[in-house]
Amino acid sequence: MRRFQLLVAAVVLVDTTFFAVLSPLLPGYAASLGLSKSAVGLLAGAFAAGVLVAALPSGLLASRLGLRTSLVLGLGLTAVNSVLFGLTNQWGLLVLTRFVAGVGSACSWTAAIGWLARTAPPERRGELIGFAMSAAVAGAFLGPALGAAAAWVGTGPAFATIAAACALLGARAATLPEPRAEARSVTMIAALGIPSLRVPLGLILLAPLLFAVLNVLVPLALGAQGWGAGGLGALYAAAAVLEAFAHPLLGRWADRRGALAPTTAGLLGSGAILGALAMTDSPAPVAGLALAASITFGATFVPGMSLLTRAADAAGVDGVLAIALANFAWALGHAVGSPFCGWLADVAGDTVTYLGFAALCLGVVAALRSPRPVDATRPG
Repeated sequence: MRRFQLLVAAVVLVDTTFFAVLSPLLPGYAASLGLSKSAVGLLAGAFAAGVLVAALPSGLLASRLGLRTSLVLGLGLTAVNSVLFGLTNQWGLLVLTRFVAGVGSACSWTAAIGWLARTAPPERRGELIGFAMSAAVAGAFLGPALGAAAAWVGTGPAFATIAAACALLGARAATLPEPRAEARSVTMIAALGIPSLRVPLGLILLAPLLFAVLNVLVPLALGAQGWGAGGLGALYAAAAVLEAFAHPLLGRWADRRGALAPTTAGLLGSGAILGALAMTDSPAPVAGLALAASITFGATFVPGMSLLTRAADAAGVDGVLAIALANFAWALGHAVGSPFCGWLADVAGDTVTYLGFAALCLGVVAALRSPRPVDATRPG
């Protein structure tokens, strides 16, 4: 079991590294290709769009063809498209390869985390999924570092390392025995209609929606102030470290007080940070606020995952399908957030965009304080 945990963590690490690699490279792509903020937003959201399209089908694929086949297929797609992404300098091909890599990530992520959820003892499932999520944070740390390295050694060699890692993991996964399927009667379509899953999925969706600001506007703002790929890579790596420390603390807080308390605190903090970003464009304050946002913007994700696994068990939903639903919610937030953020900034300016996202945070706090969602975020 220990070796399999490490394999799952490695898969999550590689997937997240490729997702997070883009931020330090965005100012360079924008300058060399003459991209608008809308085009940058589409590029930033392409990976998540691929995950979004494949999230629910990946759950069905894993159920029909098996987790092992789905995992190997996903790693193969990511490997091929990471190489193609590193070799092209055309905006359309950059978007396309990121999109197809997202499809591969949906398959491998659903299979890996679903495999873990299916085989782990119930009393240790949360702990083991938490271990896999810590690997995701490590990938969020390594991604910007790899992006900064790509600016120096070239995108081709840098992204070939991701392809090599995917190939090694796929070869290892192909040797593992297929886990026994769970006898659950709830289908994917039926699961989408279960009311108890709606609040957890909404919380999971909200975190990447807010992170669109850090993925699009912040790197462009700092790049315009003279920050290069190295500085941006260091900033986003430091943000990932802070997020790594915050996740277990948020999880512990949610276990003791329920999900409402940490979620409300995170959203209020996010609203304050977004309001502050609307009032400054100086590099040092923007960088400091980005570091603070790495803690608060993700405050809904861990409580959402905890609530989702609990609600899925109670509703008789297969763990693989629950992970596919979480993938769908996460991808929807990123796929919608980044392009929308870039478009709104082009149309109305950065200040209005920041204030609009701040208003969203306050609106969600008000909604969570209404009677029905409160019940859904209590412990037990």
